[in-house]
Amino acid sequence: MQDEIIQTANTPVGVQKRRGRPSFRPSADHRRTVAIMASNGVSQVGIARHFRLSVPTLCKYFRFELSPPATPAPSEPKGKVSLKERMRR
Repeated sequence: MQDEIIQTANTPVGVQKRRGRPSFRPSADHRRTVAIMASNGVSQVGIARHFRLSVPTLCKYFRFELSPPATPAPSEPKGKVSLKERMRR
């Protein structure tokens, strides 16, 4: 589909003006907020609603912030744990 040239009173002849919503440009503040919300368990739908984005747009621009950490935090120590240590916890 070819781009249309839209002529309005404020634009010079031959200057193209885009229609529709401008593309999203994430800032450092957006990235920080998405990382915090994702780490606190907010769903992707909830984060997308907060920024008024679609879920695919959220995933496109914030893939790194939404991905799980490379190494999960250890929940149990490796090796055998004595009964005394289990009772202390």
